Amino acid sequence: MALRDQLNTNYLIGALAAAALAATLFVSFLIICNFPEGTISPDGKGYINITEYFMGRDVELNKFRVSRPLVPILAIPLTYIVEPKISYLVVNALLFILLTGLFYVMATLLLKDDTQALYATALLLFAFPVYYRGINVTVDMASWVLFVLVGSIVLDADNSGKLTPRTFFVLSFFCGVGTLITEMVLVSFLFILFFYAFSRLQRESWSRFFYSLFLICASFSVPVLVIQAGVYWLFDYTIFDKAIKVRELSANAPLTLGPVGFMRALVGAFSVSLFFAVFGLVEFFKKQDNVVAFSALLLAGLITFSAVWTSVTRFVFVLSPLVFTCCIRGIIVLSGMLQGVLRYNDTVKKTLHIAAVVFIIIINVLMYCVFLRFGTTLAMAKKFLLFLF
Repeated sequence: MALRDQLNTNYLIGALAAAALAATLFVSFLIICNFPEGTISPDGKGYINITEYFMGRDVELNKFRVSRPLVPILAIPLTYIVEPKISYLVVNALLFILLTGLFYVMATLLLKDDTQALYATALLLFAFPVYYRGINVTVDMASWVLFVLVGSIVLDADNSGKLTPRTFFVLSFFCGVGTLITEMVLVSFLFILFFYAFSRLQRESWSRFFYSLFLICASFSVPVLVIQAGVYWLFDYTIFDKAIKVRELSANAPLTLGPVGFMRALVGAFSVSLFFAVFGLVEFFKKQDNVVAFSALLLAGLITFSAVWTSVTRFVFVLSPLVFTCCIRGIIVLSGMLQGVLRYNDTVKKTLHIAAVVFIIIINVLMYCVFLRFGTTLAMAKKFLLFLF
């Protein structure tokens, strides 16, 4: 079925309007309240430094952020009009609106149900990381947009029977260029790699299969190396230097490393959604429904964050299409199980779906309110531990 036949245009327009309203209210709140303590990312000064450097202002370059120049460059036009942190808020707010539209598309392709896709999009609209570090002086929103864009293209092409090796090569190249945003595009590339591997393993000869895998990796690696060679020539610094530095810094914060760090960040990013998502993921695999896509999403996240990179909420939130779609399917599975026991009608069942989504949204809103109260997630954790013990 073509994508245009699956999408509910009214739902899409409504989601975009809701995202625009939420982003406008949030940016207005930060500006009117003069940016409450902790609401601006600690990384913000580094990104503002890059923006001002490219504007030709007399600032000393912060090399630690120079390997991520795309969003700081996008913020330049508005920085001539307003202060830099406001320009970042506006850029990321616009990216959030784009992310919402693309997310609804991807959720529709994964769930094959426009109403369920709308529920999943509602979870995105009120997700804690969106307001904690998404619409902020950061570059993470752009990496989420890229991931959902790549995922939507792959799923749509696969759904319509137009997915060819060339599609994978082009998207891998696109992800390689995307390292100008952040190194977190590695998740997008691994999704492409695993999706190809799982979907073609038994459909092509071994020689053609491994040759295509090599070309996919090359399509990603070549632009990465060319871009980083240019960055090194201009600034004597690369994304690889930054990766080493991040690992060194993470040695002093072991809870961001390995499987433990990954699980901690998942809980911080998705809270109670994870409970429902487990049931949904099991259901998808049990019924072999979009199993290639979900396997690729899951492995891309596990490898990137458990084995390769450090884990914090804004990084792992790139997996929101996996978690939120599985969450909605999990809610439907559990309500179906309850219906079999309590014998209620379908109207009550649909009401339970909405109630579960609203419950998750309330938890996310409360998380942000608690964050505002204590300033940082670290302080929030300390206060919670003192309350318990």
